[in-house]
Amino acid sequence: MRIGHRNLASLGPILPLALFRHRLVSSASVVSFFVSAGMFGAIPFVPFFLHEVQGVSSALAGAMVIPYMLFYFVGNVVSRRLMSCFTYRQMVLTSLLIIGVGFGLLMIDTQTTLLSVATYMIVSGLGTGRF
Repeated sequence: MRIGHRNLASLGPILPLALFRHRLVSSASVVSFFVSAGMFGAIPFVPFFLHEVQGVSSALAGAMVIPYMLFYFVGNVVSRRLMSCFTYRQMVLTSLLIIGVGFGLLMIDTQTTLLSVATYMIVSGLGTGRF
């Protein structure tokens, strides 16, 4: 609490707090928080699940994060090119849709194949990279 008080009284805070009075900035911050929470929840969960529940080797379980990272990069590059063609709202909404589908697909169970998990990680990475 003291840190927040010091930033409120600071002459040069990291971010001007008046910036968060704008609805667009505050809503984008909230959405980014939840997307990041989902991303940082999914990345360690999938290899852990594959190793502990499905009995996959540690190396293969860790390698299942590679499709996510590769398509995170691809989504990032593609979204930079698409920004000139679409509005920011369209970009954010389609990204959130892809992220939702990808994270929804990651509701895996003991019968889920490694190919399916890799596909789900690709969809999640593509959406998160576009965001």
